[in-house]
Amino acid sequence: MEMYDNSLERDASEEELLDEGSISAEEEAFMRGYSDDEEISTCEECGAALGKKVVKKEIDGETHRFCSELCAKEYEESIG
Repeated sequence: MEMYDNSLERDASEEELLDEGSISAEEEAFMRGYSDDEEISTCEECGAALGKKVVKKEIDGETHRFCSELCAKEYEESIG
């Protein structure tokens, strides 16, 4: 069975999306982080990738990270 390396195709398609303006700067950064196998922190409520603005809440002695105050509030209510 022959193995096929499609990494070059994936890079080309990402370049096309960037050139066409089809993705935002945030999406580009996410794609770069994902393709570099970096560990990406996510919101503990909704699972969204966390950017520069992170809401940190200490709950039961543990620090939790959220993408917004709304997610932090919903998380606290769900474990309440």
